[in-house]
Amino acid sequence: MTQFNNTNYQINSALILAGGGGKRLGSYSKSIQKCMLRYKGYPLLEHLIIKLKGVGVVRFTLLVGHLSSQIFDYFKNGREWGVEIIYVNEHFTSTSMALSKIIDSMNDSFFYCHGNIYFENDLLNLLLKNFNKFNNNIISIIHSSKLNHIKVNGMNGNRIKSFIVGNNNAFNLVFLGLGIYRKETVLNYLEPDKNKMTEEFLHNAVNDNQEIYGIIYKRKWFHIQDLSDIKDNELSTF
Repeated sequence: MTQFNNTNYQINSALILAGGGGKRLGSYSKSIQKCMLRYKGYPLLEHLIIKLKGVGVVRFTLLVGHLSSQIFDYFKNGREWGVEIIYVNEHFTSTSMALSKIIDSMNDSFFYCHGNIYFENDLLNLLLKNFNKFNNNIISIIHSSKLNHIKVNGMNGNRIKSFIVGNNNAFNLVFLGLGIYRKETVLNYLEPDKNKMTEEFLHNAVNDNQEIYGIIYKRKWFHIQDLSDIKDNELSTF
């Protein structure tokens, strides 16, 4: 594994959300799991697993649900990619409920990622470097007026001052869907709720004066939310 400084943090596990129904993808949602949409010939989820393995991740926990058989059949136990894949296949009503069910099995620090995103290789290196620098939770942030994720409302250097939860287009610094979390922080601030997203624990932690850091990413990325994302990024189903 690549070492970025003299600290000895070993981030060798990742949690990937790969079960969303993709309601805004129209007819695509009935035939393909959105993280299995192909970019440059390979599923988005495969790009993600290969990139994470490249920085030392060997154990993947996939939260699956909608059309999960497509993921099982393709990746199986992960051996072909030289990794271990563990599947959690239950009916979760929200990502916060899902994370609350499996957080005890995660390592003290782990990558957290949405399965329907794409980014360049350097982003993982940036996250690891800054995780070792700040010794705390860190997330990737992008400029977007479209992405419907938790939004950042001001930063002091890399430290996030506050978050905005909910739809508010006045703020365009948005969580991409990739970060490194500390298990202790998740346990202390996650609120399992059928209507809440996992990322709201970050909001709770910052409100309690806990340190959460972010890096603003400016290279190529995309996150599949609706049909226009499929067209704009030339994705395919085969």
